[in-house]
Amino acid sequence: MLTREQRSCCMSQIKFKNNKPELALRKALWSLDYSYRLKNRLPEKTDLFFLSLRTVVFVDGCF
Repeated sequence: MLTREQRSCCMSQIKFKNNKPELALRKALWSLDYSYRLKNRLPEKTDLFFLSLRTVVFVDGCF
């Protein structure tokens, strides 16, 4: 069992952007000529945003 401080230290090291699953998906979509944006004005933190489709994608990365 981890203490609160140990867990906080562990969680602060986790990379939430540009993780392996997200990069793999972006690379596959780019090779299929899908255009997407990484930044948008939505309140949620989306991973990919398809403006023409009005669709957002959330990628659950690995720890």
